[in-house]
Amino acid sequence: MKYILVLFSVVLFSYMLSSCSKDNPPAIVSPKLDTSTTLINNTVLVGKWNIVSDSLSYQGVKLKYQGAAGDHYIFTKYGNLYINEAFGGSIVDTAIYAVSNSYVLNWLNIYINQNGNVSTIPTNAPPFNIRTNADSLVLTSNVPTAQGQRYEQIKFIKQ
Repeated sequence: MKYILVLFSVVLFSYMLSSCSKDNPPAIVSPKLDTSTTLINNTVLVGKWNIVSDSLSYQGVKLKYQGAAGDHYIFTKYGNLYINEAFGGSIVDTAIYAVSNSYVLNWLNIYINQNGNVSTIPTNAPPFNIRTNADSLVLTSNVPTAQGQRYEQIKFIKQ
């Protein structure tokens, strides 16, 4: 278990470093920093989504996490995203998100707390394609980075 935690932390840290790379494709929609009163245009994700699974493949490492009680993403109508996930320890994330007309999700992390290590340096998450119906959601990201291809798929059910 400690090996998985260390491995996930290394992968997450590597991704955060690579997110500043010029090789990453530009985001399709840039979230706004002030989300206090402006409603978002596309509300398809608004609500609380419980994590069923989170699969990540990056730099030759493949990880699959089965969601635990309390793991969720909360998307607000103001473009705020709150993440609570036990993948790799304890991750609490506060972000600002946007959905493009072609159903691509982008978000900007503004606060991350992973196992007590806090970062307030803004970082972009990779773009995710959205597939959803009334009670299920699948987010899929497949992007090239300077360190190799990064693939992630997160499955949810609506609470």
